[in-house]
Amino acid sequence: MHFKDGFPKRMTHPKRTAVVSAADELQEMQFAAQGFVVSPMQQFEEFPKVLNHPDARLVAPRVASDGFGVTEKPATWEPSSLAPVTVRNTIEENAYRKLGYEPAGKSDVAAFSHAQASPTDVRREVVQFPKWITPPEGEAVLVKSAAEEQALVARWSEGKKQRAPAQGARA
Repeated sequence: MHFKDGFPKRMTHPKRTAVVSAADELQEMQFAAQGFVVSPMQQFEEFPKVLNHPDARLVAPRVASDGFGVTEKPATWEPSSLAPVTVRNTIEENAYRKLGYEPAGKSDVAAFSHAQASPTDVRREVVQFPKWITPPEGEAVLVKSAAEEQALVARWSEGKKQRAPAQGARA
């Protein structure tokens, strides 16, 4: 199935929980006649965006006891470092870039389109790998293929069998 540019469009109804996906102008008009409107944030917008400075240093969260219980102080930016900033336009972005700031991520129009599209969008490609998997005990591991994942899971299962007490054995 081939969609025209700008489609599919996600549409919602102000008085219903239903969400529909218009594949073309005709469907969009039909849904609009029933009271559906194009969902907000339908178009990609580059701003606002977050910029980070390479010299910024995050101070780890601290746990302290006040005598009544444990409280956690959230992670904060070191006072002497340059904390992340949010810019609203190209002028602000250029000013901060001159100070060494860089975008926190990549602005990707295609990824935005996929995120806004219907989950049944035939153009959407689900990428399985790389992905994080977590063993029953221990830290998460990044695997790059199905074969690597199967090998790790088999190794974890084997290790689990070796640690299990023999049947009838006393602890």
